[in-house]
Amino acid sequence: MARKNDEIVGVAGASETSVDALLEIGVDVMDNYRYAHLATYLVSKLTERLLSEDIVSFYSASVTNIGSQMVASRCGYIPCWIDTYGTTLDGSSVYNEVVKKMNKLLKKNIDRTGEDIGNNDIKE
Repeated sequence: MARKNDEIVGVAGASETSVDALLEIGVDVMDNYRYAHLATYLVSKLTERLLSEDIVSFYSASVTNIGSQMVASRCGYIPCWIDTYGTTLDGSSVYNEVVKKMNKLLKKNIDRTGEDIGNNDIKE
């Protein structure tokens, strides 16, 4: 935890996952204190502590959150997989326009070929 006077300005933690003995690192820093490498410091110290206790951790960052990816990289984490959640494509993400275009092309292809490639509820 990072404090300035009596105010908490940043925190990092590790939570259990569905895989035994594997913890996910998370961090958050108040807007006014970002861009000062505070998140990097917090994640780095937490990672060191977990490793000293023989605990394996991973750091998960959204593919759209470059700042978070930079924190992970500066702390020695390397990309191992990409995770996409169901809510990513629910119309609220930055990919919404791309998904709409893909769905239109897919629907056009199905109409043209008459073949359904397994997605019966394409929405625009």
